[in-house]
Amino acid sequence: MKPERERIYADLERKVGRTPLYEFELPNGSKIFAKAEYKNPTGSHYDRVYVPLLRALEEEGKIQPAENPLIETTSGNAGASFAWVCKRLGYECTVIVPPELPKARVDDIRNHGGHIRFSERGKYVRGAAEELRKVLKIENKERKAKGLPPFYTPNHSQDIRSTGFLERITEEVLDELRDASLDYAVLAVGNGATILGPGRLLKEKSPKTKIVAWEPFASGKAFDIRHPGAYESMFRIKPGKLKHTMYGTGVANVHFPMLEEALRARSGNKTVDEVRLVSEPTTFRDYYKKIGIFGKIFGAEVEEACVMTNPFRALSRKSEHILQQKNEFESQFVDWQDTQRDLHSRGFNVGKSSAGSFAVAEEIAKNENQPKNFFVIFYDPHWKYAEGNLVQKIMARLVA
Repeated sequence: MKPERERIYADLERKVGRTPLYEFELPNGSKIFAKAEYKNPTGSHYDRVYVPLLRALEEEGKIQPAENPLIETTSGNAGASFAWVCKRLGYECTVIVPPELPKARVDDIRNHGGHIRFSERGKYVRGAAEELRKVLKIENKERKAKGLPPFYTPNHSQDIRSTGFLERITEEVLDELRDASLDYAVLAVGNGATILGPGRLLKEKSPKTKIVAWEPFASGKAFDIRHPGAYESMFRIKPGKLKHTMYGTGVANVHFPMLEEALRARSGNKTVDEVRLVSEPTTFRDYYKKIGIFGKIFGAEVEEACVMTNPFRALSRKSEHILQQKNEFESQFVDWQDTQRDLHSRGFNVGKSSAGSFAVAEEIAKNENQPKNFFVIFYDPHWKYAEGNLVQKIMARLVA
């Protein structure tokens, strides 16, 4: 690689340096160590992936700025990281996104120099994957016929090297903790890279550490892989039939080989010890409408009341019994919203996936007989879940 190119990569690598590790002590003496990946240049751990991934592709002779426009898909933060790295390396880049994503995420990609291409509405990540296949198989053929350079995709969610690039997170954490042992690592389920990368390395270096993966109740994909058929049996609905807003996590209808490997443990070395489900009020309302869990038993008028925001003041005694059952049903899922508000009050303006990890760690700690040490990742800032550019600009200043 030419010296000038080396300097550009070296500058990018300096910018994606060691992120802070924060320590939180819980009432029972347990500690949560949070790696603040939202302090990276574009506000996510994916900055660690695209710098070395594009460098590797260049060194392999697969891409060059003047020859290859790049294209990628995203439902979370990968798109902004991809656009940021591409702009500094001189690549034209396009990001395929589901139209359901918050406006802040779309604007974030554009602000970093990426072109936006929307996939079919209603298909979420599967629609983005289908659009990418269409580009590579059909559109590229047309581009070649016109003498235009074809799109090339790094396809980060399918490239096993992503896990290796993310192992630095674990290396930095263990280096900073030194003599402190970790009892649990609580990691969000996305495409599996942060589980099979940081999680597997942590398991190798600290075999007693339990890896707990979590996903939104709306997804259930990881839960179903770990416990085949149990999700539908328990909840009378197939995984992935519900919607959620914890973007970047819980994608039920796309095949992610890294997630499959982490959960199925084909090699015999199990990475994930447990899968937990996390709640979201909008998902519960969607669930009750689809399944009629209360209405089928007690009448449609009760079902309708149960999906309203605050419908219970005027309910009869029989309906109050339904409310109790409803609360018991929802209590089996971890609630992250109060945790997020608490973290924000402490100055940690993290997003939903970060709060989800922290909330699961808190829930586990409450049921332990003695203090335990937990590791979580603060994946991104909470403005990335917002609608509107004004909120984005305000929150960007807060996390800078």
